[in-house]
Amino acid sequence: MPPAIAIGYGIAETSPIWGPALVNAATWIGGGILLAVGLSGDTPNADSEATAQTQSNTATCQTGNCDPPPECLDAIAKMRKNLELLKKELRKYDPIADARGGFPMAGGKLTSPGGHYKEIRDLQRGLKNAGETYQKNKCYEKVSKTDKVARDHADEMANQTIEIPPGQNFIPLR
Repeated sequence: MPPAIAIGYGIAETSPIWGPALVNAATWIGGGILLAVGLSGDTPNADSEATAQTQSNTATCQTGNCDPPPECLDAIAKMRKNLELLKKELRKYDPIADARGGFPMAGGKLTSPGGHYKEIRDLQRGLKNAGETYQKNKCYEKVSKTDKVARDHADEMANQTIEIPPGQNFIPLR
């Protein structure tokens, strides 16, 4: 059986998968590109080293095609959930009526004065916390376009000014 031929393109100084035999059998082409042709018998570990290098690149996401870590996916999921809940609360929010309370809720209970305001501030706090997790884990380096839209919208909604119901105290997000 004839020995296999290994052909590779790259720059010798930055390509750790080429052994000395391949580099010695190399032919330089203009612009610093190296065309290396050698017998696989000259470099017995070339295939395994190339596989290891590919796996290393994939593991560190240098290709940009790998999925973000679970922490990033969780942060985006929390942002999306809180955004939907916050939009729902803001649609029905009336600061004057919220100051009185007493509206029927599901389950037969009545709302307490300032209850919607408290709920809105809790949701804004949740958006800020998810945003901090997102920043801490450097998720912005691995974000898709739809995640970026959700992140930007979450920032906007978390920092939105909410009218305080009369007779209620301001609730800080921290």
